[in-house]
Amino acid sequence: SIPQLVAGALVLMVVALAIQCLVRGYKEGSWAETVHYLFDKEVVTLLSTLAVYGLVIETIHFVPATFLFLVATMYLLERKQVLLKIAVSAGTVGVLYLIFSTLFQVVLP
Repeated sequence: SIPQLVAGALVLMVVALAIQCLVRGYKEGSWAETVHYLFDKEVVTLLSTLAVYGLVIETIHFVPATFLFLVATMYLLERKQVLLKIAVSAGTVGVLYLIFSTLFQVVLP
C-alpha cells in the first residue's frame, strides 16, 4: 500500500503544479516545445524498453529479463563500450540476485 500512496501523492503533486502553472499564466515556450521535450527520443526509448521489460519478465524470469533490459537500455542510449555495458549489467544483476534471493530469501519474479 505504501507504493500506491507514494504514486498517488506524486500524481497529486503533478496536478497541483499544472494548476499552478495555468493560474499564474506560465508562458515560457510553446506546446510544440513542451511535447518535444516530454517525448524526446531518449524518453521514448526508455519507456519502450521498460514496457517490453514488463511484458517479458514473467516469461523469461527476473535474471535474464533484467540483464537484457539493462544492456538494451544502456546500448540504445549510448552505443559505445558495449563490453563494459554487458559487464556492468551482469554485475548489477548478480548483486541484486545475491542480495534479494540469497540474503533476504525473496522469490524473484
